[in-house]
Amino acid sequence: MGGLVKLIYPDGAYTKQELEEILQLALEMRRRVKEQMKKLGGMEFYDVNFSYIDLEDMPEHYVSVPE
Repeated sequence: MGGLVKLIYPDGAYTKQELEEILQLALEMRRRVKEQMKKLGGMEFYDVNFSYIDLEDMPEHYVSVPE
């Protein structure tokens, strides 16, 4: 996620909402990689959840893929 933020906002100026959108996109991409790895047969890639916690009000947000 850090690299993606630097690519999209090289000046380092972003809002919390923009950062959250980038975080969700990064987690979705990582989940897609894990889903493909599961299809290759690795049992260690099952039971993987992708989520983040908003430290302001502490809810946990789960990121999934549309398929």
